[in-house]
Amino acid sequence: MSLPRLGLGGRLVLILAAVVIAGQLVNGFLLVRAEQRDVIRRAEAVLADRLVQAALVHEEDRPGARRFLGRRGARIRQGPPEIGEPNPSATEQLRAALTEAGVAASNSTVRTVERERGFALIGAVELGEGRWLTTLTPMPRPRKLPWRLIALQAGVLTLVLLIPAVWLARSVTAPMRTLTAVADGFLSGRPSPPLPTRGPPDVRALASALDTLESRVLGALERQSVMLGAVGHDLRTPLASLRILVESVSDEALRRELIGGVERIDRTLADILTFASSGARPDLEEIRCEALMRRAAEAYAAQDVVVEKCPGAILGAPDALLRALRNLIDNALRHGGGKARLSTEAGGDEILLIVEDRGRGLPETEAARLLRPFERGDRSRSSATPGSGLGLSIAAAIAEAHGGCLELKPAAGGGTRALIRLKKPQM
Repeated sequence: MSLPRLGLGGRLVLILAAVVIAGQLVNGFLLVRAEQRDVIRRAEAVLADRLVQAALVHEEDRPGARRFLGRRGARIRQGPPEIGEPNPSATEQLRAALTEAGVAASNSTVRTVERERGFALIGAVELGEGRWLTTLTPMPRPRKLPWRLIALQAGVLTLVLLIPAVWLARSVTAPMRTLTAVADGFLSGRPSPPLPTRGPPDVRALASALDTLESRVLGALERQSVMLGAVGHDLRTPLASLRILVESVSDEALRRELIGGVERIDRTLADILTFASSGARPDLEEIRCEALMRRAAEAYAAQDVVVEKCPGAILGAPDALLRALRNLIDNALRHGGGKARLSTEAGGDEILLIVEDRGRGLPETEAARLLRPFERGDRSRSSATPGSGLGLSIAAAIAEAHGGCLELKPAAGGGTRALIRLKKPQM
């Protein structure tokens, strides 16, 4: 499982587990290092003590001194030891101990020797005339990190901390889930849960900001709706008067041309007003896909429009979705060889409303352009090309107002598939 797929709660728990394991590893490493240093210091102290005692006995020349030295593991030899590696810290400790004990030694040294079962310290004190008093102190091999013990401790500590960690993660993420549901509900028009009024100050501040934003957006949409109604009334009234005046023209050919121009202006105005209002938040209800698709095809009974099996249900505004589907059917009949096929597909938590044609197809690079307002497939603005260039834009805006989207894709057997992606109703 990759980290980007984990939610905030999962990441908190995962980070806590990682910190515990890393802490145990660092703690184990530091403990082993401290233990190793302690073993080395003890071995150096033992070596220094043995050499000091042996040197004092040798200086005093007591009876049985050689037997005492033998029991202490000390030997008198010619020349200093040459095996092993010099050990500066142990040498300094030995010289300090000799000085403190008042032993007159012209020179001293300590070397570290590696053996089969560990290491050993060889200390030597010069007695004069080329004679050296030497002794050896074994030192165990440094212990390796106890991986199993560290893993066991980390596992137990992680389990102990898991319950409060899960509780903490849920308490942190619960308000975030509520805010996400509020935002999703606002975008798709579904009823939203109440905003959280409890929790950390940051979450309460975010909830308050979202509440203010929602109120302002709804107010702007309401003002836009009122303005569009007024604009539509103010523009259509002079258009109706113009239509009456045009019908009084005596020249029949000129009259038909003028009437056609007025009708095109009226249709374009209607499309513009529809596009401007299509993003408004709709009133939603549960709709059976089969019934919706068949209602959309009723207006094309005399044309080659086929409705296949359309199982499933969606949450939407019937009139708005009918307008979107009929815009897609019009586009399919106009540019898709005069044929259109309606169907649905379900996948995961989505339902696709599909309008497919058998035209020459649509390059994927053109899809984004055609969803923009006033864009046409032939880039033409002549009166010979029907439509205002807003049909696909209106369908896309209606889909987005329902929390979905409109996609244009090449069909498998040629032609174009227009897909309206909508969420399934939440049970």
